[in-house]
Amino acid sequence: MTINNNLRWGDHCNFTAHKSNKTSGIVRRLLKPCDQDLRKRAHETILRPQMEYASSACSPYAEEAYSLLIATSTN
Repeated sequence: MTINNNLRWGDHCNFTAHKSNKTSGIVRRLLKPCDQDLRKRAHETILRPQMEYASSACSPYAEEAYSLLIATSTN
């Protein structure tokens, strides 16, 4: 959990989005030769929990951070 000095969640959301992007790249490279079903299951078991963890903190009140998470999850 990352909280900055004015008690905003932006840093936490940015950190989690960056972490998810890195994980997504690793999964994408490793599972490139695999079928789509396996890639989907990997997304659901590895990436989705990271994004759901961040989405509870990055509510629509932090619109910029929330849109960053949405963009990360659609990649």
